[in-house]
Amino acid sequence: MSAVELYLPLGPAFSLKMGKIWPEPYATPAADAFLEDWNSGQIYLIFAGDNIVGVTGYFLDTHSTSVYLRWTGILPEYRRKGYASKALTVLRNALSHDYAGRKLVELVPDNEYGVAVKQFFLSQGFQEDPDVYTPPNECSDWPTLAMSTTI
Repeated sequence: MSAVELYLPLGPAFSLKMGKIWPEPYATPAADAFLEDWNSGQIYLIFAGDNIVGVTGYFLDTHSTSVYLRWTGILPEYRRKGYASKALTVLRNALSHDYAGRKLVELVPDNEYGVAVKQFFLSQGFQEDPDVYTPPNECSDWPTLAMSTTI
């Protein structure tokens, strides 16, 4: 199966590869996000052998007690093989030490692209949650549907 390891952004080459996970208009902001210097959270790379096949991670926002997922995704040729599920399990376990009982939030595109994304997160125990605080700089270029589960 896969290995999931805590990692820092690897720079433009990594960003370019991760930009292939999502179609436009999502790919560019996702790839750019990996070049940012974040104030909180971590990034986890998802491996198949020695190959990076995906990414997940989290961030915190000072206006909320929730923990937010950060651009979870798997390269198309590795989807439906359990990598994302395994990564979320590893991430939840890591977060449970410091954030047990808090909401883990995913902001899903609320459009045609988000239908499959929503189904995946429903299968992982997330539910629609309209009461979730959405940080102002997150997903401002398209409508989102907030989903959450408890850590």
